[in-house]
Amino acid sequence: TGHTLQARGEMESLTSKALELFQEEFGETNVKVALKKLLVKSMREIILETGRRADGRGVEEVRPVDITCGILPGTHGSALFTRGATQAVATA
Repeated sequence: TGHTLQARGEMESLTSKALELFQEEFGETNVKVALKKLLVKSMREIILETGRRADGRGVEEVRPVDITCGILPGTHGSALFTRGATQAVATA
């Protein structure tokens, strides 16, 4: 979604700036790990304070799962599971 793309762009910009400032002293991996930890901690604090996730869902809400069966011919069984932008194919 547009909101996700905007957030991703902002995170890339923040990462670039942090690498510019700290990479020489701490190394690229350490800077990226520190940013990830900060992001996770901040997101958790926001969720606990507001009761809402970044996408607006409450903490008790789950995204619906869409299931499409029989997607692959020649298998005993197959299905596509979709939740948001995440997809998984299962076969038997």
